[in-house]
Amino acid sequence: MNYLTKNFGITSNTIETIGSFTILWAIFERNCCQNNCTEAKLSKLAKLLLKEMTEEHRKEVFDLGKQFREALGTFLQLTSELTESEIARRMYTNPLKCKPELVNFLKGDTQKMGKPFLTGLIYAVYRIRNNLLHGQKDEYQLNEQNTFFEYANQLLCKLAGYIFYDRDFSNTTNTTP
Repeated sequence: MNYLTKNFGITSNTIETIGSFTILWAIFERNCCQNNCTEAKLSKLAKLLLKEMTEEHRKEVFDLGKQFREALGTFLQLTSELTESEIARRMYTNPLKCKPELVNFLKGDTQKMGKPFLTGLIYAVYRIRNNLLHGQKDEYQLNEQNTFFEYANQLLCKLAGYIFYDRDFSNTTNTTP
């Protein structure tokens, strides 16, 4: 950690937050996507979650999702003047690969909890994971991204907690402590 702080100015809080995100995503991906997440699998998961979640849980995830979107939007400098293509370009090196659910989520077009919102939210967390692990993050900007990683961690905990303790969406047997 001293190396990262000394050479890149990354705070210990950011290192801990991103480390937690990496572990939480690994748990989520292993249990929800059998270690092979795709947008198609995540879309199906969003549909299953919505079908099974309680109204209280939906509200918690929706509120966290809005906070995550706001933090991510601030970092990405998303404004209402941006076109869909410009928004997509801020998340993907190839904006043609960007799913409409993600763009609509980032634009704030999805104002209620439903499949478009949850799918877009999960896609956004997935993009953050992909950008982090495939080298599209600037190490000198990681401290500025800490807030949306914190929200992503809370979301992954909420979704994982619901999946593992309230419902089983995987083909494997759940073992709870």
